[in-house]
Amino acid sequence: MAWPLVYQRWRTFTFLHWAYDPVDVQRLLPSGLDVHTYDGVAWVGLTPFLLCDFRPPGFPAIPGCPPSRRPTSGPTSSTETASPTNASNVNQF
Repeated sequence: MAWPLVYQRWRTFTFLHWAYDPVDVQRLLPSGLDVHTYDGVAWVGLTPFLLCDFRPPGFPAIPGCPPSRRPTSGPTSSTETASPTNASNVNQF
């Protein structure tokens, strides 16, 4: 059985996307990288998030990391428990 390297929760997050002309984006990329397009448009994305309860298995959360707020009712988030088969909640670096 594989063990996760790190446990973490994403308390809040959002996905922001902007459409740009591929020529404008290509100018910003280092040489050797090519812009990818979808229907002739280059998309630039930003995903801000708040990471909490970041810790190695068997250790408490890092001091100063904000604690998570567990729901008082309803289903729990799929990111609350790390699973070797669910890479979305395990940061492997």
